[in-house]
Amino acid sequence: MNLLGENLPDLAQVEQFKKLVIGFLTHHKAKIEANKTYLCCSDIIESTFGRYKQTIAKNNKNITELVLALAGLGKKFTPPQIKKAMKDVKIKDIQRWKKENTTRSLAKIKRDFFPKKRGNK
Repeated sequence: MNLLGENLPDLAQVEQFKKLVIGFLTHHKAKIEANKTYLCCSDIIESTFGRYKQTIAKNNKNITELVLALAGLGKKFTPPQIKKAMKDVKIKDIQRWKKENTTRSLAKIKRDFFPKKRGNK
């Protein structure tokens, strides 16, 4: 019986941990808006990345600008939200981001490696 007692955590540490968890939850509870969906479970996050991986596996194995769609997977957007996004997001910003943060697609690599023949030879 004494062996079990040696492996138990210190009760003061348990109480301190409980206070920290309660403080964390109380602090973040104030930030939660009613009727809003939050991704707060690792299963949901893993599922979202799984859907992303399935999508890129169909096209190529590279990270493309499709990574920008991750935040929208599993959400339903209203027409006003879509309109606002289309007005606020500039194509030049996406192109700059793509150049700085993504890799060339497999199709682009193939096009660069096998350029089209010009003329009839």
